[in-house]
Amino acid sequence: MIPKLLVVVQFVSLIFIVIISDSSITSNPISLIIFSLAILIGLIPILQKNFKVNIFPEVTKNMDLVTSGIYKFIRHPMYLSVLLVGISFVIADPKPLILLVWMILLINLHLKMDIEEINLIKTFPEYKEYRNSTKRLIPFIY
Repeated sequence: MIPKLLVVVQFVSLIFIVIISDSSITSNPISLIIFSLAILIGLIPILQKNFKVNIFPEVTKNMDLVTSGIYKFIRHPMYLSVLLVGISFVIADPKPLILLVWMILLINLHLKMDIEEINLIKTFPEYKEYRNSTKRLIPFIY
């Protein structure tokens, strides 16, 4: 129940940010660069996993633990991508409401990552070591 709710909050938050933004990300060069980076960061794991991705923080049957490619540097590139898409709209149209919804998205994704990591540790004992040697969202920082 909670994982599904987190996915709903994630999508509703992101859609809300896009809809209430009065400015296009193309109106601000920084927003456009961040948005483009977000798309690239989001596509890499999709391609790396041959389109076998799961939007829910649950381990699926026949799931493999991937620790190479982009996953060598960060454990959650797709969550980073979602956050970067959101922040590109915050930068393009820095309204307090948009920032607040982005912060809700940030908190939501952190909860989702926590649940996902618990499930990965249960399924893949080696995930604990991988988690200790890799950053969560930002390479070399966090």
